[in-house]
Amino acid sequence: MADDTATSNPPIDIASAFSKPTSSTVFGPVVLSCLSTVGDCLRWPDTLESAFPPGKKLTFGELSTARPGDFLYGTASEIGLSLTDDKWKVVLAYVSRGQDEYDEYLSKPQQAAVVNGPKEIVDLPPDVRAAIITYPRTAAARLCTIAVKALRDYRKDNASAPVSSDDDAVTQTEAVFQAVYRDSCLVKDPDPRLSSVTNNLVYFIDGHAVTCAGIVVSKNIVLTARHCFVPDINTWMTSYQVNGIPPDYKLAIENVPGRRAVVIGDMTKAYAVQVLSVPANGDLSNFNPVTEADQDFLFVQLIGASLDDLPDLMPVGPISGDQLRIPALFLDGAKVLSGFSTGSSEQRVASLVSELRFDTSPLCTIVVHPGRCIVHDCQTDHGYSGTPIFALRGDTYELVGVHTGSFDPSGKLCDFHRTRFFPNYGVVVPMSSVSSVEKYAP
Repeated sequence: MADDTATSNPPIDIASAFSKPTSSTVFGPVVLSCLSTVGDCLRWPDTLESAFPPGKKLTFGELSTARPGDFLYGTASEIGLSLTDDKWKVVLAYVSRGQDEYDEYLSKPQQAAVVNGPKEIVDLPPDVRAAIITYPRTAAARLCTIAVKALRDYRKDNASAPVSSDDDAVTQTEAVFQAVYRDSCLVKDPDPRLSSVTNNLVYFIDGHAVTCAGIVVSKNIVLTARHCFVPDINTWMTSYQVNGIPPDYKLAIENVPGRRAVVIGDMTKAYAVQVLSVPANGDLSNFNPVTEADQDFLFVQLIGASLDDLPDLMPVGPISGDQLRIPALFLDGAKVLSGFSTGSSEQRVASLVSELRFDTSPLCTIVVHPGRCIVHDCQTDHGYSGTPIFALRGDTYELVGVHTGSFDPSGKLCDFHRTRFFPNYGVVVPMSSVSSVEKYAP
């Protein structure tokens, strides 16, 4: 393994390593998702989806007319964010603190426990295990690690900060933090081996929000996450997180009014979406996202779509140590929908593909796959739910599952206690389930 350790590199010049966002920098997404009883609140997606801070009321930009579940995404001028020098000084101060923590970590010798890694990765292939353990000390990990530390420290320090009636300086500054994080941790991966599967990507749009994703598995049949079609999921999960026990009412899987789907490889129109009533989807009237986390997948149909040019995809079994790619599309959904009248369909396809972002670090790996779950540590954000998880097998990326979220350190998923490592997970979709829905395709 190449010696890419951060200790062999000169210290980071904070002022130049992290570029100040400009008026053309794209910010977001931010999510309006608080309980109606506490008013309109804003929940910022966490770097790893795993620690949402308290909601903060906003009055700037388009959020003045936003509804619960909406999100905001755009340039500083579009969302009304003021990029002042004072905000950037705050960012640099937290970046400096993050760097101090990182430098302290680097100064400590790698003890046996660190070298061996957490118990979850003992059975990984030696080269994969070594890459995961040593990655935090590499030059490639420096900026991302510091950006994550800075963002989390800022959120922790400002969790109970008062909100101004005229301007939410805390949340606006956090927008700058998130832009820095995304540029430091995610890349636009030009890996040509992904071209065989990216055209099958589907993104669901509700208003301005790219809320979830999916993958075309056959004709117009899309595989996605079950909870993406549960209208009351936020209220239910909030109650569970507050009380520690699942609410005693059922969650139903339903069609989402007004939802449209965009297929990356077919940028000719946006499609209406319908949940399929098929055996593979199980009981659509009763879903518990905690006790049935390993069943968090769903098949839906794109109405009027005829996608014969796209390849049928059949999932393969996960293997611990699989290198993963989980594609993200950070765009304003309304702008994507309005773009069907510009350029050729081929140009629109190329434009969306060029916007896909990935975590390409060694951490984006299948650590364990207990039961029908896939545990990984890929960088993810809001809007990733339902995104296909691709694993590199030889020179080809294969579909191995669906990303569904993250779970608390004290939580248990598929009989797996994650402690403080590897918070993200997905589900394995049985090959028989995919085969059984193919007959419903036109």
